Amino acid sequence: FIFLNNAAFAFVGQMLISLTKNQTAAQGFGAMFNGMSSLFSGVLLQPQSIPAFWKFAYWLFPGHYVLEGLLTSQYHNDNTPIEPTHGSPYWKFVEEQCGDQSGCTGTAEDFIFATFGGNFRFSHLWYDALYLLGLSLAARVISLWALIKLDYLAK
Repeated sequence: FIFLNNAAFAFVGQMLISLTKNQTAAQGFGAMFNGMSSLFSGVLLQPQSIPAFWKFAYWLFPGHYVLEGLLTSQYHNDNTPIEPTHGSPYWKFVEEQCGDQSGCTGTAEDFIFATFGGNFRFSHLWYDALYLLGLSLAARVISLWALIKLDYLAK
């Protein structure tokens, strides 16, 4: 997923520079794309906390697919015990699983499930990879089209 992430962001950057008139505009759009992708990836705003109006950004920008692919592939079936911090979403999840037992721990896989509200699943892995491949391909095709058809030189 690191390779797919780097490829997708590099190709989107190339697409932006071939679509815009100058480097400054491309950098501005690129910064906006990176910022929105980071904001809606699921780290700064957890999927269950994103307002309904902004859910489209969560599904549109690639940060979510990269993060979901990395975390679910890394921590799937990982039974490393993790002791929850009192009051955290993970603590509430473990408390529901264990009941009133003290010293109850969960697993790394449970931590990912609880932290992202059950939205990050191992079964989505192929969809994440396909989205990133599709984004890379679309960015390359649009870049090629823009290089052939757009001419910003004053004649």
